[in-house]
Amino acid sequence: MKEIGIVKHMKKYEVFSGDFLCGVVEEDRFCPAGEGIVPLALLNGENFTKWVSDRALSSDRGLTARSLKSASGLSPHTSEFDTAMHIHAASITDNYWVRKSDESITYREVCLDSYDGFFAHLALGLDYSVSDYLSKKNNPELTNIGNSDKAWQIDREGQRWLYKRQPLRECFQEILASKIAFCLGVSTVEYELVVASEPDPELGRTGIVRSRDFTQNRGLNLEHVSGLVKDEHSVREAAELFDRYGLVKGYLDLRYLDILTGNPDRHVFNYGFLRDQKTGRISDIAPNFDNNFAFMAMLPVEEFVSVAKDYVWAPTEMNLSLLIFDRKEIAAFENYPIDAYLKTVREKEKQIKELLMG
Repeated sequence: MKEIGIVKHMKKYEVFSGDFLCGVVEEDRFCPAGEGIVPLALLNGENFTKWVSDRALSSDRGLTARSLKSASGLSPHTSEFDTAMHIHAASITDNYWVRKSDESITYREVCLDSYDGFFAHLALGLDYSVSDYLSKKNNPELTNIGNSDKAWQIDREGQRWLYKRQPLRECFQEILASKIAFCLGVSTVEYELVVASEPDPELGRTGIVRSRDFTQNRGLNLEHVSGLVKDEHSVREAAELFDRYGLVKGYLDLRYLDILTGNPDRHVFNYGFLRDQKTGRISDIAPNFDNNFAFMAMLPVEEFVSVAKDYVWAPTEMNLSLLIFDRKEIAAFENYPIDAYLKTVREKEKQIKELLMG
């Protein structure tokens, strides 16, 4: 069988951060230039085509992905690279974007800050009945990555939220994991249950959760570790990366949370850095997010304990008295074994502490 690789794009491109040129691309080679802040992955040698493609809506979202492409005037089978480039690879979670070298557009023309949620119902898989949306706005759902149906919306106070539609059990797991993170003092996004729906023919009982945007409203870029680590499963390699920026404690806190909550989904797009859009300074580790597969695995602890000892890391005491569900959550999640989950969390907590002292 013929191996399928990344197609090299021979055109010349320019990569910007906001209004500033940060690099040029020719025959898929990125060369830093100008005054802009360079994306860390490109600075680290990431392939340009892959970097752009990784910013695109995933084709794995099936009908939703195909419908979003069609609604934006694309073929439903458009590649990830061309899907992202349809909106100049702009994303809500950072201020990077790309233009062809013969274009003269500005950041103001591609910026997604004013997006009003026009495509939300389609992006959430709630309404496929309209196939030809006539919005004049760029569609940021084309660069809303991940496999869950999700959508950006702005509330009346001007706050941007990310809505996710998924099986109700995953909503429960996501919310419980974020509450446990809060009880541990781990930086985390907070998830709110918006609605618990009647059963879907394919998904069963579904729900929608939402979380506040933690990036552009604060002038920050989310920089995933994709392109920055060779082995996404290596705790040691990632710890060394975060240690270079004085953030190893935050990283180990995050991995500890994963062990306690049985979260196997900490892939390279589910954690990273927060970086100032003006200075390029890495200010913090990105908060914990995307835990809908938590409580689904028993993770190995040996490498984590070894690395934690090397960095003289110690866990924060977990204060479960801070774990509070609101009325909507209590009503929706009454059939889920919260006590059993918490018992497992406590057992893993005890195990890790004993191993660290051994």
